[in-house]
Amino acid sequence: MEENYFIARYYIKQKYEGHPYYPLFVVAMFSFLEKYPEYHNLIIYLFLATNIYIDNDRIQNILDKNHITHISFDEEEEFETFAISCPQDVVLFQDGDLIYCTKDPVIVCSSLSCSKTQVLNIFLHEMNHLIKGAFHAFSFDENKDVTTYSIRIGLNTHYYYYDKAHGNLWENAIFNLLDEVVNVMQTTELTEHVFALEKFIEDEDILDYLHSLDYSEACKDFGYEYGVILLRPLWKDELFRQIIEDDIVLGNVSRIVKRYDHIMGDSAFEKLSYALEIVDECHGNTHGKQYRYAKKYIKNAVKRFPKEKVKSL
Repeated sequence: MEENYFIARYYIKQKYEGHPYYPLFVVAMFSFLEKYPEYHNLIIYLFLATNIYIDNDRIQNILDKNHITHISFDEEEEFETFAISCPQDVVLFQDGDLIYCTKDPVIVCSSLSCSKTQVLNIFLHEMNHLIKGAFHAFSFDENKDVTTYSIRIGLNTHYYYYDKAHGNLWENAIFNLLDEVVNVMQTTELTEHVFALEKFIEDEDILDYLHSLDYSEACKDFGYEYGVILLRPLWKDELFRQIIEDDIVLGNVSRIVKRYDHIMGDSAFEKLSYALEIVDECHGNTHGKQYRYAKKYIKNAVKRFPKEKVKSL
């Protein structure tokens, strides 16, 4: 533990000494070194390579004033978003076509109406996405009719398709909500590593930062609460966690799906993901039939894993 702290402090000082969020970056890197001991080099690389913007402003304004043009999202989404991240492999829409290029990874966090604990949480959440999307993360296929590219950030792979002849751009994502729910629960674990630092460090600036955080707030799952509440009992199962975490950083999503389906039945992982999407879309509206079926499916999965196969959704 102490060694990981000294590693984090050494590398963060190289880039961020004197930065207003220097203490946050030190404790954040430490928490990732603790959680992913086999990926130390990757974590150090991403912290040094990623351009991090934390500002008391709206996300779109932060993007605009820092001239970040390779990240975009719907105007409606802006009002629900505290942070976004983008890996280094991206595709830009230029001159009526999709162009592949490489840029530095980016994390953008808004601290508007957020406590210091929440800012830490949303930063850990986005960095966790980048770490889990570092390997086998990008594909780009350009042919005569349709250009296709995909970006993986954990379990979630987002696909974009562009029909150049007709100017049509459409997209599709798999395991998106399941990935976000898992990421929320992992983020809560990362914050617990942060508070473990108080036991042995003596650096006044880091201790002052830790004392400014709210432990009870940090231990709460932040975001996607309806799905997290339902899935957390399954996440506590050691085998389920192992199935996810053995392969999620390396991007072996097909192996994760295969191992879960082997226990729970054909297409069970896909159905679990779909059920979480339904629950999230209902926003806690428990009166709809779809919500009740989805909630029941998830509860059955929690109850029966890994003892027996669950019924079809």
